[in-house]
Amino acid sequence: MRGPILTLAALLAGCASAEQARMAEAEAEFERRYMSCDIEAAQDFVGRVPDTAMLAALRKAAKATGVRIAPPPGAPMSQEGVPGRLTVTLDGEGRIAFLACE
Repeated sequence: MRGPILTLAALLAGCASAEQARMAEAEAEFERRYMSCDIEAAQDFVGRVPDTAMLAALRKAAKATGVRIAPPPGAPMSQEGVPGRLTVTLDGEGRIAFLACE
């Protein structure tokens, strides 16, 4: 009787390992598609005054799912997180001072 139980336990362990691998792969794919943002590719925009066309180019360069303009440091801003979104922080002169991915 012990042989079939050990065989069943081995099969179940194999299923769990396969399921863990599928879950890890799905998580990596989600992160690659929706949570990644390439700040380095967007650094050329720092110091410039953004307009609509520039924000579209910035989003594309950073491979972001969206872009939001943050006010200068110290000003109030909502704290909701959107995976893959690029946050553009402006300085007191309205120029891009800082870029961050959520």
